Amino acid sequence: MAEALQYKQIIWPIRHAQGHTELNRSMKVFNRAIGKLAEDFAADALGKKGYVVVKRNFATRFGEIDIIAKDKDLLVFVEVKAKTGT
Repeated sequence: MAEALQYKQIIWPIRHAQGHTELNRSMKVFNRAIGKLAEDFAADALGKKGYVVVKRNFATRFGEIDIIAKDKDLLVFVEVKAKTGT
């Protein structure tokens, strides 16, 4: 999972940002990348437990559901949260 993060794509822009606007943009890119990795990890973990992922990033006008999975007759809605740092 960690190997998917490319230093030049994620970390480099944050460390080399010039000004507040560019730093905010870099942080958004970083947060999206971390969120995508967390969702991938969650989907893989669900698959290993026998769940079938039906849909990812299901969006409506009310919001988004990160993962919709199925376990036999049970439909499961998953919201993934990721935190970096300590």
